[in-house]
Amino acid sequence: MIVDVALSPGSLDDISERVAGEYSRGVQRLLIERLRSHGALVWASRRELTATLDLIRAGDGLTEGEKKEWSDLLIWLKQGGRVRLSVDSDDCALESLTRWSPSVESSFAGRPIVAILSQRIFGRLFPDAQEGLVATSSDFEVATGAMAPFASPFARLQALADLEAYPPGTQREDIWQQLLAPLAARSKQVTIFDRYAFAELFRRRQSGSSEPEHLEWLLKKLDSHAPRGTVVKVFGSVGYGHGGSAVPQPPGQIAAALLQRMPTRLTRLAGVELHTLTGIHAHPHDRHISFGSTFGLELPSGLDRLAKTQISHTFSFGYKWREGQLQALRDREIAVALARPRVTSVYA
Repeated sequence: MIVDVALSPGSLDDISERVAGEYSRGVQRLLIERLRSHGALVWASRRELTATLDLIRAGDGLTEGEKKEWSDLLIWLKQGGRVRLSVDSDDCALESLTRWSPSVESSFAGRPIVAILSQRIFGRLFPDAQEGLVATSSDFEVATGAMAPFASPFARLQALADLEAYPPGTQREDIWQQLLAPLAARSKQVTIFDRYAFAELFRRRQSGSSEPEHLEWLLKKLDSHAPRGTVVKVFGSVGYGHGGSAVPQPPGQIAAALLQRMPTRLTRLAGVELHTLTGIHAHPHDRHISFGSTFGLELPSGLDRLAKTQISHTFSFGYKWREGQLQALRDREIAVALARPRVTSVYA
């Protein structure tokens, strides 16, 4: 759901009010919305990173209103782990390129990527590209500031967000790769919020099945792919029966059941916390998973649709990135916190 965006400072000048006039506000706001919904900023040169920050903080090319909008965006993206320096090589600075080559693309780790160039540099590198947008490879596109919002990686991710469901027969590995992994890769705090989170774990335990259900599977995936130091919080109910499964009341039994199925030592996760309330009706019904502070997934049908390697029922989701949407997810967690849940560490 996220595309890396390599941003050159000259591209912001091009779409400023000073240069683009009355069209600048619409162009900037469209680009900012694309970055908030599906973007992460990356630089291959510390010099260009500094130049971008200087332009936004104190440059003459942007109005005070424009500076504030871009500054707010950078702060928000940084809080969500969506700002980084890929390498530190002035040889790959976008503003100083004289030709495009595979080495330029290889300097940016991660795919897909949209590189946003100033019109001057774009025209020099791609003189035959009349629309300000060119695909240099299957997962790398180059654009001017005005055309960047229309790059195909943004369109593909928006199409995935609009899909809102995977049909029966989909492999859960595909759902991980397409939907969950890009979010997990940038988030050092993951919250799983589902009052039925532990039910399938104990159903498998009672039946003697060794196949990883959704919680075990997801925790193992996160331990393999999340940033080092990530903390996972699991909100769920204990002390109830559901679908033939009895979830015990002591949270320590939940932790012990997970430890029996999980590695004895974590690789990338710093810890797993269980936030539990007793009784199924004590916990809010609505379910979600959030990644850091800037995106989350509403889960109307529940995370347990991923309990099997191939899903047997539609897995529905709603991609959330607007502040009001994210606050609604946080409000559920606050409601549980106010009810004073038991907090139990799986890995003490």
